[in-house]
Amino acid sequence: MALFELNSDRRFSYQNQFLAAKQHAEAEKKHFHFLANLLPGLIWTADSDGKIDYVNQRFASYFNLGTHSVDFRIILSRVHQQDKATLIKAWLKSIENEVPLQVQARLENDQQVFVWYQISATPYQEQNGKVQKWFGLCADIDTHIAALQQKEEFISIASHELKTPVTSLKASLQILDKMLSVSCDKKVTALLNTAIKSADKVSFLINDLLNASQYNAAQLQLRKSWFSVSLLTEDCKIVAKHAGCELVIQDRSSLSIYADSLRIEQVLVNLVNNAIKYAPDSGVILLEVEEVRGYAVISLTDKGPGISAAKVSQVFQRYYQVDSKGGQYTGLGLGLYICSEIIKKHGGEIGVRSVEGEGSTFWFSLPMGQPRYI
Repeated sequence: MALFELNSDRRFSYQNQFLAAKQHAEAEKKHFHFLANLLPGLIWTADSDGKIDYVNQRFASYFNLGTHSVDFRIILSRVHQQDKATLIKAWLKSIENEVPLQVQARLENDQQVFVWYQISATPYQEQNGKVQKWFGLCADIDTHIAALQQKEEFISIASHELKTPVTSLKASLQILDKMLSVSCDKKVTALLNTAIKSADKVSFLINDLLNASQYNAAQLQLRKSWFSVSLLTEDCKIVAKHAGCELVIQDRSSLSIYADSLRIEQVLVNLVNNAIKYAPDSGVILLEVEEVRGYAVISLTDKGPGISAAKVSQVFQRYYQVDSKGGQYTGLGLGLYICSEIIKKHGGEIGVRSVEGEGSTFWFSLPMGQPRYI
């Protein structure tokens, strides 16, 4: 009898603990919903498989949804046609790799106007590291995007207006250089060379601005053909040699890829120039080419000062410049952004591995299509 009463007490205690835990969980859930409805963004959660299981009142109102039943098809129907594939691909990749989601997309509001949103989601993991839930936010960035577009339009117009007089100036300086190359005073020659270099630098910066505007407007056109990667890497040797740096090439693959050779050369030369500029004491730059799972992977490694972990994720952003000693390096911070856009347009990836004090490795990969060897 005593044993029965003991078991009965234990069951009663467990039931009370279970009920208390359930009440606490319900209270926390209500607290979360209350806070979610106070915030200005569109807030949502999803289960571990990525199925949306909660939206706040603002989200439900935006998409004309009920707060208890969420139809993903209705949400997807309000995403701009040009952004659907990007959003779905990014979301599936985040779920598969269990990494945060960050993507921009246009969402149609109740006035049938598309508004730019920054869509973010972060996985909530249990103690064993398994994702239990996703917490998401759609933040209105339409005003920010409009301001960026206005800035890009101004930059594009200004660059076009500057390009013609600078081109004329360069031509005049080159003619003057030829006319005075024989009998001109050494001081005049030196000043003329300085003027030509300055004109070249201004022309380079203008071209960067024009390229950035073109890529941002998704106007980049690729002229693809089959070519040998080794032809481009050998050309980079000349670029390094002129700068007094040795470029060591490790390429046993003899790969041929289907891409825009001029654009890929632009990427390679930019990365080589960056290595020379930001790691002048490196002396030797290593360029490696290899095939990895149907992709041509090209990497450049220097032994320079490296990049801090906090800045690695920002180097491919527009107008971002890594701090340099004394600020002696000029530029607009567009070179790596342009490289990134070219590689993305080819369906590849680009990245950097760096350790402060040891050096950096910039790499990019390109899909090979049907592998061909020369």
